[in-house]
Amino acid sequence: MTEEGTLIRRAVKWMRRLRAGNQKGFTLIEMLVVISILGILAAVVTMGTVGAIGTAQARADETERNTIQVALDVMGAEQALPPSQLCPSPSSSTNNMAAFPVGGDHPLYPRYLRSPQFTHRPYKCDSSGTVSPA
Repeated sequence: MTEEGTLIRRAVKWMRRLRAGNQKGFTLIEMLVVISILGILAAVVTMGTVGAIGTAQARADETERNTIQVALDVMGAEQALPPSQLCPSPSSSTNNMAAFPVGGDHPLYPRYLRSPQFTHRPYKCDSSGTVSPA
């Protein structure tokens, strides 16, 4: 074998090794495409959860108000109080159910509301016995 043949064989082996080494990894373009797709998916998921959180909070507030209204109605029925006497101080509001209705002799917590004692927002009731957010 000649010296040229040996050099050519070495060059071919080196080229094969170089080509095989490059095929094991990802190119920069492939990495950028994957990162871009992940960014778009993250943006879509984030925007979906923002709307869901607002809807869930509104439903939780409405459920809390309904629970307080039912507890106030049960208290009125047990105490034989007309709706006009359920809320002695209709202009005052509180989120402490141990003091609701404000100025009343019979608080809702702990007899009519088991938990929690404090609500997420303050509530008031009017002279007709209707509970509303303050």
